Amino acid sequence: HTHTQQQSCASFFNHSLQRLKSKLGNSYTLEFHTPAGREAAVLAVVQAQHPAALVEEQFAGYVRALLPADGTQLSGVFRTIDACRAAGASAHGFSATTLEQVFLRCVREHDPAQL
Repeated sequence: HTHTQQQSCASFFNHSLQRLKSKLGNSYTLEFHTPAGREAAVLAVVQAQHPAALVEEQFAGYVRALLPADGTQLSGVFRTIDACRAAGASAHGFSATTLEQVFLRCVREHDPAQL
């Protein structure tokens, strides 16, 4: 391939990834590590403060939820983090949903046996 073709291909690939992420990954990821048995309490706080939250994972000592980017204010997220820590969360993470998470969600929704 010529240099121009490679640039065109890279540009198309990057544009396609951004379009995919904006369509399917327009969310924030909020995750908590908890002592065993405190997951439900932490999750209840998240869902009470963010009714549109989608629980992505929950298992012993860990909870991860997706918050829609539209309508989610950072000040509300910080209040949620404080309330979750009061409910027993020992550590937390907050980030924009990554392209990898979008991909894994798509795979999980279409063929859960793949994970």
